[in-house]
Amino acid sequence: MNRRAAALLAAVGLTGCGGYADFSLPPRHGDRAENPAIEMRAEPVIGRGTFADALNPSVAKSGGRYLNLYSAFDGHTWRTVLAESADGLAWHDRGVILSPDPRTWEGGYIRRG
Repeated sequence: MNRRAAALLAAVGLTGCGGYADFSLPPRHGDRAENPAIEMRAEPVIGRGTFADALNPSVAKSGGRYLNLYSAFDGHTWRTVLAESADGLAWHDRGVILSPDPRTWEGGYIRRG
């Protein structure tokens, strides 16, 4: 084995997940039930709507309501969409809130010049 391959192998070995072996979540606080209920549904709580695909939900609670920023693909471009919910189950679409500028973005690539 040459020195470059040996160095690469050593670098890969040193980047292992050994530092995470003792990882644990912090203790739960508040009035949450010890065993939360899980409700199975045939359909997702947020549908695709007019989009070809929707993924990457990111939910935050603000002022007694839940906000969900997620990625939606219309077949050509990914956009960031907002949905809002009072209970985290029934979501109301609030529309696209972030979209690439068509003057600088074309076909998934940033235009140069």
